[in-house]
Amino acid sequence: MTASSERCMSPPHFARLSLPGLCLSAWCSKPRSEDPHPWLRVSLGTPQYILFVATQGSENNENKSFVLSYYLGYVDVDDGKWKKYKENGKLKVDNFVI
Repeated sequence: MTASSERCMSPPHFARLSLPGLCLSAWCSKPRSEDPHPWLRVSLGTPQYILFVATQGSENNENKSFVLSYYLGYVDVDDGKWKKYKENGKLKVDNFVI
């Protein structure tokens, strides 16, 4: 896993569901003022079919952190180009209401 940035004690490999035993249990990018377009890249090594994506925020009670919206991107195995995931021809963006 790689990322555009990370906050102290929140590296990209923390971007896993239910990561046990850590005071900070999530990857967190730097603030928007320092990283206006944060991203997290997960390399699966070989082409895979992805059936679903799940997200969760940090379980740190002092500083709860979570994403409010995101889109998925992938590298097309045919042309090697980075593309944004679309459904019915429209960019698929997941938004969360708190």
